[in-house]
Amino acid sequence: MRETGPAGRTRSKDCQLLDEKQSFHRQRVQSDEPVAGSGPKHAVHPGSELDGDAAKESLPAVVQSSGHRVGKTGHPDTPDNRYFVVRGRLWRCSNPALPAAERQRLTQQLMRARSLVGAALRVGDKTAERAARGQVDEAKAALGERGPVWWTDGAPDYNRHMAKNTPYAAWFAALPPSQQLR
Repeated sequence: MRETGPAGRTRSKDCQLLDEKQSFHRQRVQSDEPVAGSGPKHAVHPGSELDGDAAKESLPAVVQSSGHRVGKTGHPDTPDNRYFVVRGRLWRCSNPALPAAERQRLTQQLMRARSLVGAALRVGDKTAERAARGQVDEAKAALGERGPVWWTDGAPDYNRHMAKNTPYAAWFAALPPSQQLR
């Protein structure tokens, strides 16, 4: 279906839907409502527990409204901050003990490696793609997202597991459906 827009141009239904989505986003950003993942990341390290009003006061508004913490990825973080959840799957967070400068350097290295993967895919160079994917893996391991776990309490790694099949199942089930599907 086509509709006539400004200056007599015709617009497809897809363009109309995109305009509506962009308009909604602009309204949401301009409103005073907090946007998930826009506030500072609330760091709670394994073994440290916050309780009562002090814990609630220290959490960003987006956490207080839903009762569940949303990390800087915009996805819910597990209570121990070891994983974030995307469409029901656990993904390991980077090591919070890394110094900020080291984390920044490794993140830049990861982004360069991902860029190389994309370039290799565009030109169809399988050798370059394998090398670039190796660089991605090295950077992720250095960040603590792959390889040996960064926590020291002996807990097993549930990276890439479905949350419902792990000890986080009850926590995950308590999330609002909108956060379970993010």
